[in-house]
Amino acid sequence: MREHVAAVLGHGSPDRIDAERGLLDLGFDSLTAVEFRNRLNAVTGLRLPTTVVFDHPTPAALARHLLDELAVTASPTGSAGPADPLEAIEHLEELLRRHSAGTAARDAAEAAEITQRLQSVLRGWHDVSAALGEPAAHDLDSATDDELFEALDKELGPS
Repeated sequence: MREHVAAVLGHGSPDRIDAERGLLDLGFDSLTAVEFRNRLNAVTGLRLPTTVVFDHPTPAALARHLLDELAVTASPTGSAGPADPLEAIEHLEELLRRHSAGTAARDAAEAAEITQRLQSVLRGWHDVSAALGEPAAHDLDSATDDELFEALDKELGPS
């Protein structure tokens, strides 16, 4: 992302581009915004609106938006979302891999929020699976010795 910002603004290197600084503050105007949008359309294959720079005002915010849009268009169903939960999990795994592999430094608060939300989803799923009669997965770190032996006996049979 920073490479494209630098190219549109005529900078020789993306090193001078702060991913959290506003694009308007970096020097974007209406003409460079359109040029930047056209460049992103060509690179991503998306059809972004002309207001994308104003809707997502920092390179980091725009990168997150593009990742979300690319995840949606990568859906084999072509729909706005995955066809089933397993497909959604695959898309989420890919999105998180791409997000964590980005060149911009990741915000610790954002990482903590992602972790908290994933844990919340998992807790909710445990409630659903318990209601369906599925055994809930046990947290091995908090299980007692007797609980661990009981789980092993169920899995492997008594010795």
